[in-house]
Amino acid sequence: MNSDSTVEQGNPEQKNEEAKEVDIQFFKQFVADFKIFLHSIVSIKEEVDITSTSEIIKKNIDFAGSSIWILVCSIIVASIGLNANSVAVIIGAMLISPLMGPIRGFGLAIATNDIKTLANSLMNFGIMVAVSLLASWVYFWLTPLQDITPELAARTKPQVLDVLVAFFGGLAGIIAAASDNKSSAMTIIPGVAIATALMPPLCTAGFGLATHNWDFFFGAFYLFTLNSVFIALSTIVTVWMLRFPLVNFLNKKKEKRIKIIIFSSMLIVVIPSVIGFINIINESMFYGESKKYITHLEHENKNVNIDSKLNYNKGNPEITLWIQGEYLDDRAIENWKKDLNDFNIGKVKLEIKQSEKAQYVDTNTIRLKTMYETKLSAMHSISEERDYLKNELIKLQTSKLNFKALEKRVKLGFPEIKKMSFGKAYETNFSGKIDTLYLFNVNWSEDIGSLQRNKETQQLKKMLHLELELKNIISKKDSNLRVLAY
Repeated sequence: MNSDSTVEQGNPEQKNEEAKEVDIQFFKQFVADFKIFLHSIVSIKEEVDITSTSEIIKKNIDFAGSSIWILVCSIIVASIGLNANSVAVIIGAMLISPLMGPIRGFGLAIATNDIKTLANSLMNFGIMVAVSLLASWVYFWLTPLQDITPELAARTKPQVLDVLVAFFGGLAGIIAAASDNKSSAMTIIPGVAIATALMPPLCTAGFGLATHNWDFFFGAFYLFTLNSVFIALSTIVTVWMLRFPLVNFLNKKKEKRIKIIIFSSMLIVVIPSVIGFINIINESMFYGESKKYITHLEHENKNVNIDSKLNYNKGNPEITLWIQGEYLDDRAIENWKKDLNDFNIGKVKLEIKQSEKAQYVDTNTIRLKTMYETKLSAMHSISEERDYLKNELIKLQTSKLNFKALEKRVKLGFPEIKKMSFGKAYETNFSGKIDTLYLFNVNWSEDIGSLQRNKETQQLKKMLHLELELKNIISKKDSNLRVLAY
């Protein structure tokens, strides 16, 4: 009885162990099946014919005969698109350009240690670049249209985002080229040609040569070089992943030296783009935070009108503020500068410009005080003094200039004006006579010439004189109006 009881008590523990073992085996089988399933989805090795892919890439390296003429035609078409600022024409040129061949050959050669293919790729790459630059240079040299269009300007400032586009675009291209699924490849290859955008930078470099605009030339050529390097790098990564057979070097030291040179060159090409991307981020943050700072100042100082100019200045940012309205003393300016610390702007040069303090003093008070002092001797009673000052005050109150309404009328009649300020000043000839001057400072656009600016200034003066005359501020023959252009 005791023996049987012991066996019965041991059975539940044995069953629990067996159940755990079954669960563990099930989990292991599930993980193994999931890996197989995931591999079947992700892996492309089954679709790739390594020998055929290598032969196709090597065949497309050579630039001769029809390839040269197709390249020239696509370069001319792209140049016309850039010149006409037509995105559709530029895309069409990218679709017919045969630029990818030598770049993929370069990547295949590096990944497989194939020095012969590497030399052939570099030679044909040089031919491709020379022919492209020559064709675009001839076009832009002959065409009378020399304007810098937005499409041209967009190809002169490379950054790290261009690297990502070139890399992943090139990656999609080499995978499609290696795949047996040719119907899919037929739809992917044109998209890769558009995404990697090799053609427009080369044409822009040609424009820079033809117009002697070296900033355009070097910026666009660097963008082309950057895209080429990362298309080649995407090919290298894909070839390594698919384990293409290597070509063995007889001289291992030479192999190592060549690889160091190649990858050092790639690194040198990439580093400036990373620096450029960081600068773009910093510049964007500067403009965003500066606008928040100016909005804060406007909210806290409702008695002043603030005009601003922001300049990132290649990492040495500047904020210039023009103040109109209530005069700011040194303490107020110091508080404005301290407020910069509440915004993520970093080290920035803040310059605050305002007219002389006298221009912001209550001019009505000054005028009344002056008239009081000069008329006091002629007044014979307190009643006369009171009535005179009362009448003068009424005149001053009714003669206020509505600057906001005037601003709209001036901008409508003179759209070339960028900024305008108005104020009163007092002029003396040191003979006891003090005159009130009405000053308008006008900032004209740089697009108009000096002759036109002088003519427009005279017309503006007539208009402003009429405005002040209608407001009973000055008389018809009064010459106390000054319009200063800067």
